[in-house]
Amino acid sequence: MELKKRVRPHRKPRLLLFTLLAVVLAAAFSYAFLNAQLRPALLQLAKTRVQSAASDEMHEVVLCCLEEYATTSFVDILKTDDQVFYIELKNLELTRFSSRCAKTAQARLTSLGEQGIELPIGSISSVPLLSGYGPSIHLTFYPESAVNAAFTSEFRTAGINQTLHRVILRLAAEITVVLPSDVQVVSTRVEVPIAEHIIVGKVPEAFTDVNNEDDMLHLIPNTW
Repeated sequence: MELKKRVRPHRKPRLLLFTLLAVVLAAAFSYAFLNAQLRPALLQLAKTRVQSAASDEMHEVVLCCLEEYATTSFVDILKTDDQVFYIELKNLELTRFSSRCAKTAQARLTSLGEQGIELPIGSISSVPLLSGYGPSIHLTFYPESAVNAAFTSEFRTAGINQTLHRVILRLAAEITVVLPSDVQVVSTRVEVPIAEHIIVGKVPEAFTDVNNEDDMLHLIPNTW
């Protein structure tokens, strides 16, 4: 009687399955490790790049709007005997200008965010030689809310009996940055002078520059 050989199960499919599982686990572990190590650097660099791009865009918007309003005066200055005695801000013109800048900046930031920016992987590594190299991560962003515009007026000393008056426009935006598996909100604000002039008075017979309390005490006569 002929004995039949016992056929053992084929081990190749099982070995292939174990190999595939090991590769998947190694890839998952590597991804988790790299994500934990590189994520802070990625977030910081993404915020910096987006803030820089948004700031440049808002500055450009203000400059373009200033060219459109080149013939518009934002300040009324009244003089008597060649001396300035009254300064009034033209609130209506300033409101129109700031509104124009805010709407234009909103549209420009939205368009720029849809195009996105590229962030090379090498730039987030700790190796300086790899900065700017490697595959890129595509970042998109968009304004979280409407761009806020406000203006302020300030006076600064510009010399002996001279004062610098400046009108400053402030644009502020909250920007949502869309990252791989993450979302971050960054704040961007720019300040651009839109009008300034020097107020000159009569030259005094004497001038003393007091920078601190010690200098002021030296002006007090010693009576003892």
